[in-house]
Amino acid sequence: MKVLVLDADERSSLAIVRSLGKRGINVTCLGSSPFSLASLSKYTSQAFVSPSIVESNVSEFLVHLCYYLRKYHFDLVIPTSDETSTILSKYKGSLENYSKIAIETWNKYVLTYDKANTWELCRSLSIPIPRTFLPSKTNSIQEISEIIQYPALIKPRSKSIFHDNSLKILKVTSDNYVESKDELLEKFANFLAQNSFLSELDYLPLIQEKVTGIGVGCEVLCKDGKIVAFFQHIRVRSYPRSGGASTVRESINEPLLLEYSKKIISELGWTGVAMLEFIKIEDEFFLIEINGRYWGSLPLAISSGVDFPYLHIQQTLGEPVTQPPYLKGLKQRWTLPGDILWLFESLRNGLLGSITKFIKGFVYRDDIYSIRDFKPTIGAIIKIGKLFVDVILGRRTLFGEKQ
Repeated sequence: MKVLVLDADERSSLAIVRSLGKRGINVTCLGSSPFSLASLSKYTSQAFVSPSIVESNVSEFLVHLCYYLRKYHFDLVIPTSDETSTILSKYKGSLENYSKIAIETWNKYVLTYDKANTWELCRSLSIPIPRTFLPSKTNSIQEISEIIQYPALIKPRSKSIFHDNSLKILKVTSDNYVESKDELLEKFANFLAQNSFLSELDYLPLIQEKVTGIGVGCEVLCKDGKIVAFFQHIRVRSYPRSGGASTVRESINEPLLLEYSKKIISELGWTGVAMLEFIKIEDEFFLIEINGRYWGSLPLAISSGVDFPYLHIQQTLGEPVTQPPYLKGLKQRWTLPGDILWLFESLRNGLLGSITKFIKGFVYRDDIYSIRDFKPTIGAIIKIGKLFVDVILGRRTLFGEKQ
């Protein structure tokens, strides 16, 4: 079997390559740099470079992708980022003339891609969500600002939005949080001024009350709305600390979390992988978002015993898939650069105890570092170097965003 893994610089892509390559499956990577993590893995049969779907345009990316699909006849294509997953789902019908695409059809994917659809789905299933409002002509931002509880969050309905043959990336940063009515009105106006295409598309961001708790995730492999394999984790550390990607996480098993996930997946009729992200407050779980693709903390699931990429291949081949047992209480870390940036932010905030926590983290397994497959670590170091140079020159923030 020949598999093409996209987004070669994603940790999840590296995890997929290692998982499948160790089992003798022929894996090719496609990324925007020859130094991408997965491209450097010894388990990659070959690696190609294509224009970044974000920094070029969608048409250019698709032209390059179709060239490789026609030439090499892959059996399966696996996207891992929001950007490529969105585009491959949107054009799945055409792309599957060349290869099978490991992403849901657009009519289902859009229910997870657009958070307004996700919230409506959860309300219909009586699954807890943070109190959320969608500004409109009949529900103005002025009216919302007077009834919402603060602090609150201006939350884009999607992380990446297809507009004018390009993908617009909208991230949640500290600037999206508001503490008062006046701040909400001011920041909402600024947000729309900076992203005027949202008004053109009638795709205004959501306004959501901030919930404070512990981040947890339920990762699943599904077939026709039934979960055939699952894994759960709890966040130990994140960067940014306010709620970015997890830099350390631990495997858990929460029955209620699985129950909520089963309801959602059944209603969606989902096939393939997905990650459902919740916030745990005491004994209750509030859904934050659904990622209809592979997720960044995939390496922990594999280390714990749930090898989603290989199970996904088995499902694709029509073989039976059963739930494997997995270790609870196993911790894993994303050191380069995730946990290092967490340490810098913690020290900047005067949290000196973070040094001890960081040092203790060296006993955990790592998402990237492997003595048996070391080259991706070099790729991560190169990426960190480029990021720090860009930060020093004022071209990017430490979050990786362009200035």
